[in-house]
Parts: sequence; C-alpha cells; structure tokens
Amino acid sequence: MFFPWQVIEVSPLSLRRLAGEKGLAVLQSELLWVWLPAALACVFLVLLRRLRPNRSSAPQAQRPPTTSGATLTQSGASYVLQR
Repeated sequence: MFFPWQVIEVSPLSLRRLAGEKGLAVLQSELLWVWLPAALACVFLVLLRRLRPNRSSAPQAQRPPTTSGATLTQSGASYVLQR
C-alpha cells in the first residue's frame, strides 16, 4: 500500500495504538518532517520581507506625455489620463 521506505510515519488507524507508543512516534515524525520545515520557511520569509526595501516608499518615475498632448499622472495605484 505504501512505498518500501517512509520518511513520515504512518498513523495507526486504531485509537488505542494512536494513543500509545506508535502514536507518539507518528507525532515526532510529523514534527520533524512537516512542522519544523514549515516553521523554518515561515521564519525565512518573514525575515526576507523585513530585510527587503519597501517598494511603495521608493520614488516612482513619471510617465512621459502622450503624442496627443494628454499626460498620464499617477493617482494612488492607477494612472489618470489628463488632457
């Protein structure tokens, strides 16, 4: 039913075995192979976001005027065509 090797322990289907030694081995395996890598990835991403410069605070270039004499100016997150 499963591969011949298993990194993560398979949970027993009976409550008696799940509450026993086998259940503890399953929880330890899940902590090691699922929750620890997920937690490390979250910490890495949070640190990466804090160390990266904020894009919204950087000055943005003004778009050049169009050929019709109208200009595009930035208003918030969008551009407005002014004639």
